[in-house]
Amino acid sequence: MRYKAVSNLKSKPWYKIIKIVYIVFVSTLSVGILIVFVYSSIIIGKVSDKTNLVVYFKDNVAENDILRIGQELKREPGVNDVKYISKGDALKIFKEMRSDDQEIQNITSENNPLPASLELDTKEYGDLVKANSLFEENGKYAPLTDQTSYDQNNKAISQLWLIRWYLVGALAIFLIPLLISVLLIII
Repeated sequence: MRYKAVSNLKSKPWYKIIKIVYIVFVSTLSVGILIVFVYSSIIIGKVSDKTNLVVYFKDNVAENDILRIGQELKREPGVNDVKYISKGDALKIFKEMRSDDQEIQNITSENNPLPASLELDTKEYGDLVKANSLFEENGKYAPLTDQTSYDQNNKAISQLWLIRWYLVGALAIFLIPLLISVLLIII
């Protein structure tokens, strides 16, 4: 009896149309989510690997001490390069970035509020996290630094990972309709 109901249902033309529309819709949506997931993974990887760490030093730290720290950091396994940016260079860069602001153009080296810094280029995001730990509260160089760019970079990367996990959830949710599609093809 049950098999007769299925065979009657299969013979209806509207059933076949609905079945085809459903399969195409779910398959297209699932493939679209999968493509976005793959590309987001690639983007997260590239953004994570391209982030650098900028360490801002306190004004009372001597340039020689900052350069010595830079040399020590260059010997760390995950660090590609370390670039020193003096207070004067920081002011010059800032003035170039804000060339249209006359008030900023009037800042002199005597009243320069910008700190000297080191810019670290790391091989991987994990290396950046490790390097940042040297400047955190209990880190080796913590007493010499004001802050790092880690929190700002980490927030952006965390947002990208969150988006990726939402896509994983969406893909998991669409696995059920995708399995139903497979069953509809078989029936």
